[in-house]
Amino acid sequence: MAKDQAAQTAREQVPATGTDPNSVKQWWDGLTDTEQQAFINDHPDQVGALDGVPATARDKANRINLQRGKQDLQRQLDGLGPEPKKNLSVAETNGGPVENPDYTEWKKKHDALEDKLKGIKSIEERLNTKVNDDHPPTFLLGFDTNDHGHAIIAANNPDTADNVSTYVPGTGARLGASLHNDIERSDLMVASANKANKNAGDPSTTSSITWVGYDAPQNLGQATDDKYAKNAEDKLHSFELGLHATHDGKLNNNTVLAHSYGTTTVGYTMRDKGLPVDNVVLIASPGCGVEHAKDLGIDPSHVYAAQSDGDSIGWADAADPKGVAKNVRDYYAETWGVGNYYTGVDANGVHVGGVDTDNHMIHGRQTTVPEFGAHVLRTNPEGGHSDYWNDNSPTLPAMGEVIAGKPVS
Repeated sequence: MAKDQAAQTAREQVPATGTDPNSVKQWWDGLTDTEQQAFINDHPDQVGALDGVPATARDKANRINLQRGKQDLQRQLDGLGPEPKKNLSVAETNGGPVENPDYTEWKKKHDALEDKLKGIKSIEERLNTKVNDDHPPTFLLGFDTNDHGHAIIAANNPDTADNVSTYVPGTGARLGASLHNDIERSDLMVASANKANKNAGDPSTTSSITWVGYDAPQNLGQATDDKYAKNAEDKLHSFELGLHATHDGKLNNNTVLAHSYGTTTVGYTMRDKGLPVDNVVLIASPGCGVEHAKDLGIDPSHVYAAQSDGDSIGWADAADPKGVAKNVRDYYAETWGVGNYYTGVDANGVHVGGVDTDNHMIHGRQTTVPEFGAHVLRTNPEGGHSDYWNDNSPTLPAMGEVIAGKPVS
């Protein structure tokens, strides 16, 4: 009797945040369709954020959360009242113009709310875009307005796709105006993977997920701190476990792909928690917390990295004393042509060689040096920090090949 009552109580409660996604899936599958819909309607904030709930159900819940969040932000914006005068008068300052503290505070709150509303607009526009080859069906797997805001958006259903990739952006990622570009990158990666499949005569399908599910650093100063990566580990680990728990059958090829500080977040999670992925792609990394690709816990031949010569991330030098000293030695080795010399073969099969500079960056060894042991992807040598997804970038088709599980050309 007590056992039956406990089981009934469990059916009536949403599992707590952090519950093993496999247990969540078992709970969800044990509910009737009516019960599932009731939980979505009555507890959308909990259901929408729960790893182990299928993508279609999370999408329904988070569309409710999106509208509620939008209304709440608009209420807060309206509640700020009219804009205060920008500067204090000369009489108030006994001198030149001084910015009014009331205006400074109002402006800070106003801009933050406006930015979040722009992020919501980007999500709404993508959800409402007509489905075509360039814009697959979209699923909202996560949404909230806490802190800088969070959003998880999937291009194609990850529960039914043969290949699934999670894209983790870096510094500046949030529920804001910048979210538009991150969503667009998922669409581009699905298109690139589709092209790789088509070239191979493979009908496999692909889902790419933009994962702004963590509190990313918002400026370059914050990006020197690894606490943002450490604080994201449990969230990213749980999300990836959830992708496997809810997938219809075995997930064929699972990739985690990250940019800039996002690679630090991914690297820390793989190092400390492990991720159930087949491939990891590290784009423009300031270091991912490990010295070698093998330390990420997967086959190092499935670790890929890219960094353009024109990317300013190359200036993100080491912060730890050992790394700084090593970089100084490598600088003189490169300048004077002494030190370890390495040889290899570039993407076109041409034999290349150079001084082993083994560079260390803010959060660990540079991921594109030979010592790290990753498969280095082609780049546009003149490309900047955010140019890897450009039309003329050789890195984008390589990303698609990895995501589709095809040999990288």
